[in-house]
Amino acid sequence: MNTHYVKPAFLSILTAAAVLLSGCNSSSSSTDPSDTDNGNGTTPDADVRSWTLIDADKTPTSSLYSIFQLDKNTLWAVGQGTPSEFGGIGALILKSTDGGGTWTQYVNDYWNRLTGVHFVDENNGWIVGGLSSGNPPMILRTQNAGATWSEQSHPISDEGTFFDIEFVSATHGWIAGGHNALTVEESDRFILHTTDGGNTWNKVAFDFGNGLPFLSVSFVDTMNGWAVGRDTEDETNDSYYYTTDGGVNWQTGKTGVYEQIGPYADRFDLVQFVDNNHGYLAGVSRVMRTTDGGLTWSLAFQDGGMNIYDMAFVDAQRGWLVGNGIGSDNAVAKIFYTENGGITWYEESVTDLPTGFNENTALRGVHALNADNVIAVGNRVTILARESD
Repeated sequence: MNTHYVKPAFLSILTAAAVLLSGCNSSSSSTDPSDTDNGNGTTPDADVRSWTLIDADKTPTSSLYSIFQLDKNTLWAVGQGTPSEFGGIGALILKSTDGGGTWTQYVNDYWNRLTGVHFVDENNGWIVGGLSSGNPPMILRTQNAGATWSEQSHPISDEGTFFDIEFVSATHGWIAGGHNALTVEESDRFILHTTDGGNTWNKVAFDFGNGLPFLSVSFVDTMNGWAVGRDTEDETNDSYYYTTDGGVNWQTGKTGVYEQIGPYADRFDLVQFVDNNHGYLAGVSRVMRTTDGGLTWSLAFQDGGMNIYDMAFVDAQRGWLVGNGIGSDNAVAKIFYTENGGITWYEESVTDLPTGFNENTALRGVHALNADNVIAVGNRVTILARESD
């Protein structure tokens, strides 16, 4: 039986304060970006918009981790809940066919935390996830638009989690994951690959060594891809992996962030390339960018008051970061937007939430079809949509 979530009438469009940030400055400026050009690439007509709260659940233990838009009407969101019949973590699968106006929850018997979702067409899609310990990771597949889901076999038999999934065509897909042990030295990471439309998955035959799991993978075609996960031998937390032959061989790249801003106690958790030249790597509170395929990197964003949980770029210039604040702002959702490749960032704050709604809404995932269709999801089944023109 499906449960339908309808957007409450009292949830009006939220206002957003447009705050101009320097691309490499951790402090905010009160300058209105619509006033004048500030000399670093900002245009007077910067496309800074407000966000609409589509839906939310006051259950503090329920969260959405990933959102995928097949088109402007068909949306999928996945995460975790606490169904009473399980007494523990339960898989949460939501679908909308009207652009987020209403949502259907798919009842299931899975215990896993779901962390990634991808569809190649209306019918064929995959969800990945896992538990922190004790169980192998999971791949769920549907071939009928989500009406039914089934577990797929894969070569990872011991405990672990799949964190990210991406298809670059109807036949070629990639999954990033690993075993998160008590220490980095005992952890492991792996990448799976399919060449037959997800019918079978094979572990990439390359020894990545020990280290934290791969959390993110990005391919621009069947040959060229990137993955991030901290290497035990990289004390600067400044490494990533890339392949130019479809995943047969991988090389380690470094951005030079350690030399640019000094020691920084976090790794790169996110990677997205929009083409062979333009790519972004994100850590807890910083983003590095390249415009030459990784030959050189520059610091695009640094804000010590933000945890970055996800990013989405629609092209080399326009992209979003989502997460939450740190310290006294840890209960505040954070959204930043750039339209000039990370040179300048604008904070698209979510404010004036309805009475009684706790702001503990850390945003965990974001997906963008284009500037008019951007959706973010997070804790307590919070779903936000960027306002269209």
